[in-house]
Amino acid sequence: MAKKMSSLLFSTAKKMARAQKKSLKTISKLNRSFLPESISKPFSNASLTPTPQKSGSWQQLVYKSPIGKNLFRNKLDYALFKPNRTSFSNMPLVVMLHGCTQNAYEMAQGSRLNIAANRRGFVALYPQQDRQHQIQKCWQWYKPNMAHGFAEADAIADLMRSVIRRYKLDKSRVYIAGISAGAGMAAMVALRHPDLVTALAMHSGPVIGHAHTTSGGLQTMRRSSPTSPVKLIEHIVAKHKIASMPALIIHGEQDRAVTPENAEQLAEQFKYINHLPEQARPSVKRFKTGTFQEYEQIDYALSKKVLVRLCKIKMLGHAWSGGDESLKFNSKNGPKSTLLMLDFFKLHRK
Repeated sequence: MAKKMSSLLFSTAKKMARAQKKSLKTISKLNRSFLPESISKPFSNASLTPTPQKSGSWQQLVYKSPIGKNLFRNKLDYALFKPNRTSFSNMPLVVMLHGCTQNAYEMAQGSRLNIAANRRGFVALYPQQDRQHQIQKCWQWYKPNMAHGFAEADAIADLMRSVIRRYKLDKSRVYIAGISAGAGMAAMVALRHPDLVTALAMHSGPVIGHAHTTSGGLQTMRRSSPTSPVKLIEHIVAKHKIASMPALIIHGEQDRAVTPENAEQLAEQFKYINHLPEQARPSVKRFKTGTFQEYEQIDYALSKKVLVRLCKIKMLGHAWSGGDESLKFNSKNGPKSTLLMLDFFKLHRK
């Protein structure tokens, strides 16, 4: 009798434990669904950590916009790197956007941005495109409408504001950068949210405002714009009341995916955005002449402050300059563009 009673109690206890576990999972799931900003759920490749990374915190997470905030893009995968510090208060934020077929992990690994974040003391944020929204994981800069590109840009801006609030980061030092499609989206975020972004860096990116379809995007990449680049952005500047937006443009002279003419046209656009005279004479310098790292730096300044910088890298194709060559779209040729970008950002704060 005692043995039967003991067996019955043990069986009942097991059932209660299973029921409790199931209940806790349900409650946890419900809690997450009501949180406007969920950081509890990792996305795919969550086990991958960019190397070499000896310290700091790398997380791969999901952001959910507040209900009704963004009807077309209310969820966004992202990775976050925090340096090895006890406090992140008043640190800068650097946002990095990957190109087509890439992901957050590859962007961090290729650019080695996390190593710089640990050394210089800033938080690095890597939004990631979802295959459900674009099969090649391209940011849709070439579809400037509320169902596609604008929705993505606004979701990224919402995520940036959320991270700034959570870690009490410095609102006067918020920077965004990207390569290829990521460069196109970085520009879209900056120009739609000029109150949020302090400065912008575009690596191997397309001219703004020419493309409105997928095929149009390909044409822009291959041929740039046949019309005045300034005419393409006049309405954007007026609509969003953009006072200025310091910009760094980096482009390989051997790029066959996004032609170098795009970089020249981007420089013209950002001269206009930053109220630089059309005939402004730039400062031109050449570095590491005769090597695989050779590049030309063209600066446009106002009151001795560089607002537009164009770096033309002689031996570089469509790849991150000075990146981890073990990954696609990264090259050892050229200067370390991550450092070029951070040095430019350091010149600017709101």
